[in-house]
Amino acid sequence: MFIAIWNDFREYTLQYRPPGTGELRTIETGGGIYARIQFIRSLTALRQPYEFRVVADSIGYIGFHQCSDLERFKGFLKETFETVKNKRMSHLIIDVRRNGGGNSALGDEFMQYISRKPFRTFDRVTVKVSKEILSLYPDWTDLSKREPGSLYEIPEIPLTRLRENPSRFDGECILVTSRHTFSSASDFTSAFRCFDVGAIVGTETGGITVSYGNVYEFTLPKTTFGFGVSFKKFTNACGVDDRRGVIPDYFVESSLSDEGKGTDTVLEFALELTRKPGVRRGSPVF
Repeated sequence: MFIAIWNDFREYTLQYRPPGTGELRTIETGGGIYARIQFIRSLTALRQPYEFRVVADSIGYIGFHQCSDLERFKGFLKETFETVKNKRMSHLIIDVRRNGGGNSALGDEFMQYISRKPFRTFDRVTVKVSKEILSLYPDWTDLSKREPGSLYEIPEIPLTRLRENPSRFDGECILVTSRHTFSSASDFTSAFRCFDVGAIVGTETGGITVSYGNVYEFTLPKTTFGFGVSFKKFTNACGVDDRRGVIPDYFVESSLSDEGKGTDTVLEFALELTRKPGVRRGSPVF
């Protein structure tokens, strides 16, 4: 079904009514060559969830395209950062522009290699209690004391300590983001910003700093299609509930003409930034 929907690249006019109002609204969806490019990129990311390569003298590139398969990712990080150390690299460019999220534990594992201080991904987590969730977590004592329909805020989340890691990177990091950076990838971006790991280049993340996750899955009785409902609200590290994503330090975006020519304007900017002193954090440039 996913392939069938995305194989039709026309533009659409959609009409809808927001809950609690009779107002009819209209929105135009994008299509054409841009949708085709994004679809091809998403398929590429599915084939290669993470990658490492040397892009210039003493500069490494890590494509973090998916938050999936934690054990495989641990092996990838171990091998990659051993190479980074052996080659004495001074800069790393981390690319999450195509990362739609997944398991946030991968972002935590990544931070163990690039953060200089203890960190956490979330400041607060709130649970919407329901009979389904109570049945899902029968041994969660604090939750079992709550009534269905109520909200339960998990106590303050402690910082994650840095473990002994001989391959921890001590150079400069640049994180590259886009409006297609969502969910756990956006959470990782927020922690990267909150704990001053480095500069962020690109566009505002698509995932916002206060968002929803952990899905309880249902099956529709007629079509047997599956669907899910989030039951946790996450406030990212240093997140502000302003319905915005993580704002980059340097706002850079590739144009359609650049993409058509195969020019990666954002990556080129990040490479140029490595040649300047003090790239750990910049001033937003729009």
